[in-house]
Amino acid sequence: TPNVTGTLNGDWYTSDVELTWTVTDAESAISSTSGCGATTVDYDTDWVTFTCTATSEGGAASASVTVRRDATPPVITASESGTMGSNGWYTSDVAVSFDVSEPTSPYTTSGCEAVTVSTDTDGVTYTCEATSAGGTASASVTVKRDDTDPVLAFAGNAGSYTVDQSVAITCSASDAMSGIATSECPGAAGEAHTFGVGTTTLNASALDLAGNSSALSTSFTVSVTSGSLCTLVRRWVSQRGVQNSLCQQLNNRAYGAFINHVRSQSGKFVPADKAAILIALAQQL
Repeated sequence: TPNVTGTLNGDWYTSDVELTWTVTDAESAISSTSGCGATTVDYDTDWVTFTCTATSEGGAASASVTVRRDATPPVITASESGTMGSNGWYTSDVAVSFDVSEPTSPYTTSGCEAVTVSTDTDGVTYTCEATSAGGTASASVTVKRDDTDPVLAFAGNAGSYTVDQSVAITCSASDAMSGIATSECPGAAGEAHTFGVGTTTLNASALDLAGNSSALSTSFTVSVTSGSLCTLVRRWVSQRGVQNSLCQQLNNRAYGAFINHVRSQSGKFVPADKAAILIALAQQL
């Protein structure tokens, strides 16, 4: 008679299995036995059979017992494949798969199908669970995907200005998914003459946390005309008669006379710093 002890889960033992045999004969003594010693099954196996044979005067008899042991849950290996950017972000489609290994007992799975992450996400988690006689195991993987460049934008640029106008250009950098890591996003604000006559270019760049980058430029031009310079004269010159005289010189294209007149009034009716600007601008007419 076999005596088997251990923890059963259906037809499978999930712990070490202790096997002993009881050999009896009521009429005569047991003359010999084979395979009837105590045995411990401390390894996983899908099928192992033990046989005890005993002989007495009455003849020979045998008994067998089969043991199945699985004390080990399945092993799950998660795999990710894609273009890795920065800070744990993928910058391409990501293929997620799970490999389940269970060499001993049959198993069932849930959520272990291969998937492809083809849209941007700040974190989506996939979990594979596998159950066998040896127990349940699970593995999870979280994917962050950002395949979109940062967005750069300039606003408020009129494109062309005269020296008497104001420039108010703003720059913005944004990233809807991973966020901005670094950016150079210059704006331009102030009186147009402070940027100098000619073309000014603003160059913007941005890098998001996933490693995507963007670059954008915008330009504006500043020009000087007699009318715009007259506007500055009326803005900066404190004496009405001097204003009228200077604007008349500009209207008559008497630029040399205008320059000399401004020099003579510098520090008087025209602040010295403003006079220097008027003279420099008049020299470009």
